[in-house]
Amino acid sequence: MAVSSVELLGMVTNKTVSMDHCTFDLYDGTGAVNVIYWFEGAQDSKDAWSFSNGMYVRVVGRTTSMEQFFQIKAYIVRPINNFNDVTHHFIYCIYAHIDISRQARLQIPEHFNLQQNIFSVLRDPAYSALEHGVSLKLLRNAVDASQDVIMYYPFSRR
Repeated sequence: MAVSSVELLGMVTNKTVSMDHCTFDLYDGTGAVNVIYWFEGAQDSKDAWSFSNGMYVRVVGRTTSMEQFFQIKAYIVRPINNFNDVTHHFIYCIYAHIDISRQARLQIPEHFNLQQNIFSVLRDPAYSALEHGVSLKLLRNAVDASQDVIMYYPFSRR
């Protein structure tokens, strides 16, 4: 499923304002992304002057990329006045990550018996004769499963 809109919260750096748009880098603790905010009216221009370098802002926009350059085209940019909003946003990100990870682990087909496939690979003389053992990459290719499925597969399931 493609993502069309994103909401980011971070610190503004390298801000520049021109007549019809504002650009800045948004640093969220994991890295920085370039944001461009086109003005559609006087209020947008006023909003762009309401924050400066070093301030935290909430950005809602659309992701775009050209070759290796990734950018957010912002619809809304609002300064953060209460630092509890930053804490709340980070807690929500942690929750979303855990939820997505849990859903990924649960998407293992019922007919897929990973445990049996792994043990058959480990018992195979071609693999058991390897001097350094079977690597995760080799196992991943042999059982045709992702690393996450192998690492998080519930082996107690029958």
